[in-house]
Amino acid sequence: MTEPTLTALEQPAEDAAKQRERSTIGFPYNDLHDGIAVARAVHELGDRCGHDQLITPLGYSTVDNGSYSLRLAGARHFGLINFAKDGATLTPLGHRIVDPQQEERGRADAFLSVPLYRKLYDEYKGKSLPPTNIGLEAVLVGYGVAAKQKDKARQVLQRSADQAGFFYQGRDRLVLPAIANRPLETPGQTPPAPPPDPKGKDDGSGGGGPIYPTLIKGMLEKLPVEGGSWSKSDRDQWVKAMELILDMVYALEADPPSC
Repeated sequence: MTEPTLTALEQPAEDAAKQRERSTIGFPYNDLHDGIAVARAVHELGDRCGHDQLITPLGYSTVDNGSYSLRLAGARHFGLINFAKDGATLTPLGHRIVDPQQEERGRADAFLSVPLYRKLYDEYKGKSLPPTNIGLEAVLVGYGVAAKQKDKARQVLQRSADQAGFFYQGRDRLVLPAIANRPLETPGQTPPAPPPDPKGKDDGSGGGGPIYPTLIKGMLEKLPVEGGSWSKSDRDQWVKAMELILDMVYALEADPPSC
């Protein structure tokens, strides 16, 4: 008796099932903290290193280790390193995340570098996430996570969101950390000078214009805007006060003899 075989109709269904077992969207199997640890190891080795150099600080004795490969892949998903057969290289984002002055902003950018996390953030921006793990996993599967990987993907996502600061308003929503709204600054860069005073008066910060003593500057700031109006009593009071201040600030010289 011959063994039963799949019909032409059944074969595509089996092939489709196999395809669904593979994720079609990128995400790491290790969280953001682990990705940062990999980036720091590469940085300590000079920002570029061979695999034979990197395995020891990461706790491995051989390159032929599946866990080692997963950790490198995770750091790459976060945009922190690139790697090939000859070794690993730190990316510009990796440089920022190992810099204590830029790490907080770097964490937010790294989280959004993951395709799965970016899609979830964009879809639920300003909205609450599904209230149960089952609901969140269903969303992830809808984005392309294989059903057999949904639990792992959700756990790593939640840990990474917490580590990147996206849960600071609660674990029911992803909110961009405030620091991520600030423009990037080059380390050691001098802040831009403030714009000049539109009235042409110097405020003591080097913005240009004439420099007045503090008392006189304060009186000038009490003047109405050009084209404005004020009462005669207010004007007379201002003139008297200004005369007193001028006497305090400047010595009065005798008038030269008239010819």
